[in-house]
Amino acid sequence: MPSFQASPPGQARSDVTYPCSRPHDGTRYQAGDTFEGDAAVVKRLIKAGALRDKDAIEETSEADAQGLIADANARAAQIVDEAKERAEAIAKEIVDKATVEAEAIKADAQKVADDTKKAASDLPEQIKADAKKASEAKK
Repeated sequence: MPSFQASPPGQARSDVTYPCSRPHDGTRYQAGDTFEGDAAVVKRLIKAGALRDKDAIEETSEADAQGLIADANARAAQIVDEAKERAEAIAKEIVDKATVEAEAIKADAQKVADDTKKAASDLPEQIKADAKKASEAKK
């Protein structure tokens, strides 16, 4: 892992790294490479975003945290609403298809019932006709 030369006397080594790749004095430093230099320079570079202190805790203000929580809650509510709408649309589609199918089955059943009634009403006439033929055949 490349790093700058050891700090001369009077300079403190800071445990900081590059957040991304960058060239410096003909050397290409990669993200995560260590930087050593004067503490004041290091602080300015960290503040500018050119370096990152691996041990620093990123602070978030309470207002920022509340804003992040509110954003997350709003997005979660939006996802829930979208899921409900989609579920309702799917349920309506299923009910509509089932209704059409039920109507078709009902129509078929009604036709079978009507045909059965007609056949049943014709049966006594057929029986009488068959009986008359049978009695004439005996004579």
